[in-house]
Amino acid sequence: MTQPNNIVVIGAGIVGTSIAVNLLQYGSKITLIDKDTQTNGASRLSFAWINAAGKTPFDYHDLNRRSMEMWPRYGQSLGTNVGLKLGGTVTWETSDDRATALIQKVERAQSYGYPIRLASQSELQVHEPNLVIENVKAASICEIEGQVEPPRVIQAAIDKIIESGGEVSLGESFESFEFDDTNHQIVGVKTNNRTLPCDVVVIAAGIDTTEIGYKANTFLPQSTSPGVVVKTSPMPPLLNGIVYAPSLEEYGREVHMKQLIDGTFVIGEGEQSSKNTDDSIDNARRLVEFATQYLPQLGDAEPRVEPIGYRPMPLDGFPAVGFVKETPNAYMAVTHSGVTLAPLIGELASIEITHGVSTPQLDAFRPNRFNQDGTGGRKDSPSHTDDNDQGIH
Repeated sequence: MTQPNNIVVIGAGIVGTSIAVNLLQYGSKITLIDKDTQTNGASRLSFAWINAAGKTPFDYHDLNRRSMEMWPRYGQSLGTNVGLKLGGTVTWETSDDRATALIQKVERAQSYGYPIRLASQSELQVHEPNLVIENVKAASICEIEGQVEPPRVIQAAIDKIIESGGEVSLGESFESFEFDDTNHQIVGVKTNNRTLPCDVVVIAAGIDTTEIGYKANTFLPQSTSPGVVVKTSPMPPLLNGIVYAPSLEEYGREVHMKQLIDGTFVIGEGEQSSKNTDDSIDNARRLVEFATQYLPQLGDAEPRVEPIGYRPMPLDGFPAVGFVKETPNAYMAVTHSGVTLAPLIGELASIEITHGVSTPQLDAFRPNRFNQDGTGGRKDSPSHTDDNDQGIH
């Protein structure tokens, strides 16, 4: 494969922009398009928890762990504050069954070499002194986990692409491909107002990747995965990191929360892969009330409704990254764990695209693993408990 001169990236989410930024170093002309005029996809509703503790099996866990370690370098390379904060995660359980499950999760992660540990109630209180923590049956602390703010990351990446001579066109929607009938490769990307010549097309369009993939003659099924997070008015600094608190009888499911650099709280309910379609103001108030049971200062916060979003989720739960067999110059990148995996996918994808090599870290996660009848895919479905992207957990 000769090094491509013109690369069109479809999708300006956290994965698409990471790939585009990494491609800049190889001298190709980059054109990034997205149908939205701002970050409206899964990146917008992401809880954006950078972690790997609950992710299985090992190869999927290891992919996330490697990318976690790249976040400080990637964040620094963007040249602005993207809300990256490696303040750790505290988790505790108050029921015997869930305590047993937490202990098993910690032991499994430790067997992978992951630096998470069981902790006492007093240790949690030292880590997060403002929390109300009671009746602890089991607890854990992982100091290396953290958070980031996807809209800041995406905007910083877009700014860098433009500054480096690339083109970013938001509000420009994909319509179809032009093919060279001789070698079945894409030679042009048709949008709502022009045709972009290309040597390679990167399809990183979240839930739209499936439909666009059909037009590139490939099949990548996804499951429907709606998600909701609630934000609040800015508050004084109250948390040091991520909090994953147990359910209360009157609220039903667990609650997780974090605080952004401007003081805003982000609150979610249940596990990170939990499906939720209630984006009403009443539900937002209920979630803030729930979180207030653990952080009383939130009683002064005003809830802000965030519209429901649909998260990318390949049917077997694993990332799908790589060239498409049927259309050799189409490269796909879609994953549920987009926030955690963005730095690694961006770096490895750019190498594969420009040098025509296959990086072994991605070999188990290629998009052509699915069959046309919807079967196929990996059989060892991953655990997304405590995943990083509620939108993308």
